[in-house]
Amino acid sequence: MMHYSTDENSLGILKRIYKDQHIELRMVPYQGLISVFLITVSSSEELLRYWSDISNSIAAYYQSSLKSDFERWNIYIIYMCKTNVERGLKFKIENDRFSSRKIVAENINTEINSLFIDSLIRNNITNKDLEIPKQSTLLGNRKYKSNSLIWDSIKGANIRKGKGSIAEVSNILDQLILKLKNEDKEG
Repeated sequence: MMHYSTDENSLGILKRIYKDQHIELRMVPYQGLISVFLITVSSSEELLRYWSDISNSIAAYYQSSLKSDFERWNIYIIYMCKTNVERGLKFKIENDRFSSRKIVAENINTEINSLFIDSLIRNNITNKDLEIPKQSTLLGNRKYKSNSLIWDSIKGANIRKGKGSIAEVSNILDQLILKLKNEDKEG
């Protein structure tokens, strides 16, 4: 289980502005403190209506008061929606780069408690549950064998934007295809 500190004073203004929204802040120790805002919404329509305003308010009232660059650049907002979220809306929110990283968790049909929140943070931010296998298990007993056929074809090329590059790329591809055919005949 993760341990967090929670700074309720930082939420005062946000909770007054968004009285009808459940807003929580977790301070996650991870190479410094990461601020994770958890916003619970009941529907996709509610998410559409509030996500941008909440994000802007967090930037204005919270992020602007942070002292260190690390803390200012490591703010996450997890929007937890109880229903399905339209793909376009989810894409728009998660790819919005202003002030914070945003995550949309949808179809939440479980109790939103500390264990659930821990899991969201672990799976979407810290990746502390990620197991990385040793390289030898990824490749098995096989050794990497370089095939410099492609490199040999492109190493002398001077490809630049413009009319000449299409012809040069086409020429390189033709040479590469010819070399591959010859290699198949030999092999």
